[in-house]
Amino acid sequence: MDADCLFDWLDIISDKTAISDDELNSLIQLAANDNEEIRSKVAELLVLSNNDLAKEALIHLCNDSDELVRTNACDSLSVFSDVRVYEVLKNRLFSDESSLVKRYALLSIVDIMCDIGIDHLVFKNLFRAILDESESAGIALACYKGLYLLGEQEYLDGMIESLTRGDYQDRCATINELTDVVNEQNGGVIKTAFLALLERESSAAVRSTIATALDKEIWA
Repeated sequence: MDADCLFDWLDIISDKTAISDDELNSLIQLAANDNEEIRSKVAELLVLSNNDLAKEALIHLCNDSDELVRTNACDSLSVFSDVRVYEVLKNRLFSDESSLVKRYALLSIVDIMCDIGIDHLVFKNLFRAILDESESAGIALACYKGLYLLGEQEYLDGMIESLTRGDYQDRCATINELTDVVNEQNGGVIKTAFLALLERESSAAVRSTIATALDKEIWA
């Protein structure tokens, strides 16, 4: 099957909410394809399976030579809550040279940290140590989110302040992460921050991301 046909098939898979065993096996075979765009798409789509074979394929793709493949693999590992996945993500966090890969490894750690039986203090110390060392806005945002979800309420301020930092992509990411933590207690503060950003924001992408967030049925 040529590349165009493979991409067409991957597009069909991307419209699904779950995949069959045969589809999973096909994706795993494509994880070794020479085309990094195909491997990247595979890493993105393996999130549709909670099968151990998908997990092993994603762990392998975390060591891929292509940055986007590693990023998508780290992102997709967020659905596998176990200590081994945490160790793989932590390894990417400390060994990868890409800030993008580090950021998504962190975000996946945040997603699984409450379900793998490790003392929350371990994660608090990890996030604080990274904050002390990293100058990346995206990495800082992931640490703020993790600390906030672990009960450190003051880090919500850090997330909101991130709306004024970085480029438009950073601001879009911040909007999405803030939307992810909305609850009855913080919804008013976050919504006010979104509306204030909307008044001064010139980026169409940021404005669209705010509009999408405000349209969700999550606001008290």
